[in-house]
Amino acid sequence: MVRLKRGALSDQVVDEIGSWILTGKVQPGEILPSEQTLSEQFGVSKTVIREAGKILASKGLVTIRQGIGTTANPQDQWQPFDPLVILHAEHGTSFDDLVRVRQILEPEVAAMACVRSGDQAFLDMLADLIEKGGRVTNVEDHVHFDLAFHQALAEATGNQLLVIMMNSIGQFLRASREALFEVPGAVERSSFHHRQIFGAISQGDTEASREAMKRHLLQVLDDSCELVSIRKGLGDDY
Repeated sequence: MVRLKRGALSDQVVDEIGSWILTGKVQPGEILPSEQTLSEQFGVSKTVIREAGKILASKGLVTIRQGIGTTANPQDQWQPFDPLVILHAEHGTSFDDLVRVRQILEPEVAAMACVRSGDQAFLDMLADLIEKGGRVTNVEDHVHFDLAFHQALAEATGNQLLVIMMNSIGQFLRASREALFEVPGAVERSSFHHRQIFGAISQGDTEASREAMKRHLLQVLDDSCELVSIRKGLGDDY
């Protein structure tokens, strides 16, 4: 029997079964043991196993089919920015890829947003987002205000293609922000860099805005590396 610690049982079952799939102990296409078997193996109710299955499916790790069972999915179906997937990803490659794309787009977005430096309503909106974002205490609010700040900059460029491109990676940005929320000091560092970007844009300084965004994205990259270390450290306890 797998021994579970105190805490949310379904989350612990998810971590255990997820690791089977992520490490190859369970191969893609392989059908997991029945709810009854897993219930006995983990010493929990079928309800807990059922809830864990739903969570695993939301991570892209399994597919649940009536009459067939729960099947392990191949890697191309895993959610790349899910914390459990990141835990088993070599060197946090998924975060690296996302940040590299952002480094191509967002410094120029920040520079182009300077066209709105004389728009007091726009500046007030950015200031409000930064102020509220710096006071968040939960992951939902952090994600909301962080995304809103960066989306506002994209919209300020007046380039609809840039807005569409930023929207197209929105799901990945949301997932990465949810994961990075657990890194100590990440929210405070993000808020600091947002203020630096805002200050440069409010002065209409395109080069300073570009450089401020570059520094922000380097901070995000550093925090993503810290997240990988944290998750692996937690994993050592299981």
